[in-house]
Amino acid sequence: MTTISNKVRYYRSDMAGAPVLSGTAGALISVLDACLVDGWDVRVINSLTVADGIATAQISAGHFYGEGDVIRVAGATPAALNGAWRLASVTGSTAVWSVAGLGIAAGSATGTITAMRAPAGWEKVFAATNTAVYRGLDVAGLRHFVRVDDTGTTTARLRGFEEMSDADTGTGPYPTDTQLSGGLWVGKSYAASGTARPWRLVADGRRFAIFSAPYYSNLFNHATFGDLLGAAAGDAYASLCSGPYSSGEAITMYTGQTPRSGNLPHSRTGNSTNGVFLARNGAGVAGAVLAKPIFAGSYVTGAASYATPISGDALPSEPVQILENDSTAGIPRGVAPQVRHLPFSAGSYEGLRGVPGDGLRIVAAHNCFYAIDLGANGKWD
Repeated sequence: MTTISNKVRYYRSDMAGAPVLSGTAGALISVLDACLVDGWDVRVINSLTVADGIATAQISAGHFYGEGDVIRVAGATPAALNGAWRLASVTGSTAVWSVAGLGIAAGSATGTITAMRAPAGWEKVFAATNTAVYRGLDVAGLRHFVRVDDTGTTTARLRGFEEMSDADTGTGPYPTDTQLSGGLWVGKSYAASGTARPWRLVADGRRFAIFSAPYYSNLFNHATFGDLLGAAAGDAYASLCSGPYSSGEAITMYTGQTPRSGNLPHSRTGNSTNGVFLARNGAGVAGAVLAKPIFAGSYVTGAASYATPISGDALPSEPVQILENDSTAGIPRGVAPQVRHLPFSAGSYEGLRGVPGDGLRIVAAHNCFYAIDLGANGKWD
């Protein structure tokens, strides 16, 4: 069994104990806190053994972890067993993962050992009432800041900053107030109520994407933040913030409606209502710039225009390239690895396609054609 990287981590609203996204103030921050910073669903591990490079945890009370999920183990001796692990297989009371090649001796661990659903590796730098500022912990990244204003009920606001000194003060915003005052939008619910709405989130320690279904349970909008993949060496501003451009677009996703604004695979124009912004242009001139997402396949407007997908696990998808749109042609800046374009209707394909830590997860139906990329061997970089 090969040890799979656990850098890219995936979360869903139907995981046991997951935080609730609803039309209430602070609900989005609860989701981001749990997925990015804190984790959740702590379980007592009754026994943890290593044999032939495979760790097996016995959880007598049962658990709800799934194949490919990432858990964080604490309290074990030897200490090398503590940390984050991607699960290779599970039953109702066991979780199994590889420790091959890590020098962990065979035998039984001791201590008061616990497991929890591991967070993605971010810190909550500043907070105020229903407002939070996050930053990725991966020191190889740009480590820009993302501010979430969750004081609203049905929607929240999202905006990147190059620097921040408290929950409300920062420099280098993207978008700027001139481009879109207050930042981009995230849809939570079509109604101001405590009714739970479906969500998905994928992240590593440098970027994330949050998918929400504020209206129908199978129509997802999404917003993204973080470093582009494959940016030129020395490009300190290849950080993306995207999302719906208005509160209406954030929540009114109807059957048959083509995704717009922050839905990156379909935002190809780079115009003022594109909802996709980079921190600065490639020359590093201060001030956010519009971005233009493109992909190899043709742009289409309805499910009838999509090809029939290949059966089984062979679901081809396309990376979303990000161009800075300072000119008509645009300047390539990198790839947004959090989401890929599917050139076909994926209405019945939600779920894992591929193997744990690799492949794709399809997250939406009808005209919302997204693939969450889990990364080759569990990592993007």
